[in-house]
Amino acid sequence: MTAITAEKVEKYKRGIQLVGDGMSIRKAATILSLPYENLRVRVTGVVPVACRTGPMLTYLSDGAAEGLLEVIEHRTSRGFCVGFAELRFLIRQAAIVSARRQVPKTFPDRKFVGRWIKKHSDNISFRKARILEGKRAEASTEEVVRYYFGNLEQAIDQLKLRNCPSQIWNCDETGVSPQGRCQQRVITPIGMPANVLRSDDRENVSIMGCINAAGDHMPPMYIFAGKRRKVEWMKNAPPGAVCAMTESSNINGFLFRHWVKWFVRRLPAVRPQLLILDGHFAHIDYDTVVWAQARGVHIFCLPAHTSHFLQPLDVGVYQPFKRLYEGELELYPLITGYLPTKDDIVRLTKLPFENALAAQNAISAFKNAGIYPLSVDIMLAGLVGNKPCIKKQSLLHHAVVVPHVEAVRVSERQQRDLERKRLNLDALNVVNIAVRSSATPKTKGRMKGTYVDEKFSGGVLLTHAEMLAALERKKTAKADKERAKKRKAEEKACAIVEKERAKNALARRKALEKAERDHSKAKQAEAKAHAKADREEERRLMRLQDKKPRKKRKTGIIAWVDV
Repeated sequence: MTAITAEKVEKYKRGIQLVGDGMSIRKAATILSLPYENLRVRVTGVVPVACRTGPMLTYLSDGAAEGLLEVIEHRTSRGFCVGFAELRFLIRQAAIVSARRQVPKTFPDRKFVGRWIKKHSDNISFRKARILEGKRAEASTEEVVRYYFGNLEQAIDQLKLRNCPSQIWNCDETGVSPQGRCQQRVITPIGMPANVLRSDDRENVSIMGCINAAGDHMPPMYIFAGKRRKVEWMKNAPPGAVCAMTESSNINGFLFRHWVKWFVRRLPAVRPQLLILDGHFAHIDYDTVVWAQARGVHIFCLPAHTSHFLQPLDVGVYQPFKRLYEGELELYPLITGYLPTKDDIVRLTKLPFENALAAQNAISAFKNAGIYPLSVDIMLAGLVGNKPCIKKQSLLHHAVVVPHVEAVRVSERQQRDLERKRLNLDALNVVNIAVRSSATPKTKGRMKGTYVDEKFSGGVLLTHAEMLAALERKKTAKADKERAKKRKAEEKACAIVEKERAKNALARRKALEKAERDHSKAKQAEAKAHAKADREEERRLMRLQDKKPRKKRKTGIIAWVDV
């Protein structure tokens, strides 16, 4: 491997200039006596003009590739997998950090990313993602798992079910529709749409399944939406299957109570029995739990939002069931010539349900959920969430990375020290870039927002500007209403004050009149008292003079005569 001479560099620059002026690459290479391919890769920018001769250096070092693989594993364990576009960004940053060669502006293209994924196919794969709800990710923590494991272990030990897999059950419901999820791959001519005919009927039908750790299962319960059952629905049902109706086709508290009674009747005589179900099962009530416990059936709830990796049915049964059901939906039109409806759900799910709930699947589901045999390590291995336990044996660089430190260069001695610790500088830099550039998104509640009232919008289609105008009208109307309310309150207050003033004036007037009456009465009483006193005085004087008064006629005049 030798460096290119300055004379050859000038030739390549001259060739690039000629091509830029309109000459073909082949003609320019012939004139300047240069290899056609060497000039072409420089004209197209694949390699720098002064690129040395010999084998080309790779863009990514082994350490950078190790860091990328660790980033992918770490992000997957947090339920926030790396997408194709983000992987392109990380590969470019890793190439820049590695500094093995000059990185073109177009690097990496889709083909390079595809080749890189294929090269590391032993560790990673490019698959269709499954939705992981934010609440599930946040609830999936090591603390929650260990607390759940401690309670489950205590319950199993108290019931003495360590070696009784046939007495440990799990139940849950899943939903299907005649239209399905349409994950079928089809072959079509290039440029033409890839369509699959599916049913117009999208009504959901829930199926309640129940398995135990020994591989046995209960017949399913089909839950349809509505009030009246159709006899033909259960014509081709699995043996022992039952049918129920609810308003939404989902199980509710009343129906769950009936299912528990049906479940207890079908259980063998041996007791106790343990029934594990989703803690988010909103249909459980106290009376149902007490009724079941009185009959030797103990109900144990999983932590909320953790059923995706702790519930056996979700871990190892319902996923293959949905896949088998999709296969039945694909075959149904080819066999019958018709698209399925809700009436065909039971027939379409019979074989998928029986195959998915086979003994081996049920046993593996309980094992992979860490329930039987009990294993906290298996539970933690399936942990996917925002706060996972760090697997130090595989995420070495994440355990020591400092997120706020930029990519650095170290001496050879420091690099040897890192190697002794099984750490690579390029991998550390790549992990650091990934940690700084991507944060796990958090869940948030819906905003209260400002709603446009139909009274002010007229109930028609509106642009954003018209919505703002409607809100302004609403705001103005509200302000007018507030002002009218305030004015009315002020008028009411004034009326109250006037009423109080009039009341006080009336009270004062009445008091004055009463005082005048009292004064008049007092004067009259005083006059009567004086008159009485005068009469008494006259009588006294008459007695003293020994004279008798004689009344004449009825004129009220008294005449005095001598006796």
